[in-house]
Amino acid sequence: GGGGGGGGRSRLVPRSDLRGESRDERRTRTPSAAPGSEGGGGENSIAACLILRGESARKRLREWIAYHRVIGVDRFYVYLHEPHNVTSVAGASASLGRLPDLSYVTYIPYDLFGPNLLRKLAERRRRKGGDGSPFSMGVGFLFQQAQQNDCLHRARAGGYRWAAMNDVDELFRILPSSRGGDANVVGGNATGANNSSSSGGTGGGGGGGGGGGGKPELKAFLRPYLSDPDLGAVQALNFFYGARPNGATEDAAGDGSSSRPKMMMLDYAHRERSPDAQERQKCIVRTENVDYYDVHGVAKGGAMIVADPKGAAEGGGMHLAHFKMPEGGCLSSLNKRRAAEEEVELDVSVRDEFRDRVVREMERMDEMQRGRRSLLLNP
Repeated sequence: GGGGGGGGRSRLVPRSDLRGESRDERRTRTPSAAPGSEGGGGENSIAACLILRGESARKRLREWIAYHRVIGVDRFYVYLHEPHNVTSVAGASASLGRLPDLSYVTYIPYDLFGPNLLRKLAERRRRKGGDGSPFSMGVGFLFQQAQQNDCLHRARAGGYRWAAMNDVDELFRILPSSRGGDANVVGGNATGANNSSSSGGTGGGGGGGGGGGGKPELKAFLRPYLSDPDLGAVQALNFFYGARPNGATEDAAGDGSSSRPKMMMLDYAHRERSPDAQERQKCIVRTENVDYYDVHGVAKGGAMIVADPKGAAEGGGMHLAHFKMPEGGCLSSLNKRRAAEEEVELDVSVRDEFRDRVVREMERMDEMQRGRRSLLLNP
């Protein structure tokens, strides 16, 4: 599948594009860090942007980082939307939960629930009711927009060509082409130079995404899109994943076995049959072609391509695997409730393909953290 609007992919025109700029003007927007430097990891380097808050999000962070590291993400920018200090990372108390202390993860203090906002939320709750959340005040997405655009420009300045915009309960799922024989799919031979740099796994700096498997699927999927000079983002439609409906006693793996513990998002193997095409989409943004991003799509910048959500296109596909409170079953995108039995299907492909690789990557992450702590204690 070539770059741009290849077969099975829809092209969306954002509210404002870059066609008013000359090619020379766009060239000055290209990430400036040299390939192989501590910044960007080369022409197809990828950063991931995440906003994090709360204990449940912290528990998922390790798996989220490991999964995206396996598929090819080089650098992670994690915005801590909660009270933060230097002990929030590796030295945090058990009650707070530790955050992974890794050379390729950068934490940015981003506590917008400060005293003034909390006071205003409490006042609004007293006056107008509601749950007092930022979303009930109509400012919730404003926080996320500010975080994402800061991260977009941070990634561009760091030399990264792509910036993935998704939440801690969302995984970008890369699908091989159902037609077969395409080099730009899972396990293909079009991963290029980035594949050789990935064998180091959890190496420091910016290069080396795809540790633990040697198959950086996301890099292979995105590479053809580099040939489109006006592309702003590749958009992934949302599939909810979760436990089997009305199957609280069944193992979350979906195979009727009680041997597999429900410890990872990847253990939940039921998903809705059709993707949500109206909302909850997330994007992987081409950093030099986008000025403003708006939670689910490009607000000002190049056009968006919608990836095939089931891999029917020649170049494969991509969707967002969304594990939103998966213990209670799959959510239904259409009517905002838990999906019924006939609305879901068993899809063990993401679990079977990635679970063991992600576990190995988490083990490497733990080993790397032990090494970093040893250096701190024994300089």
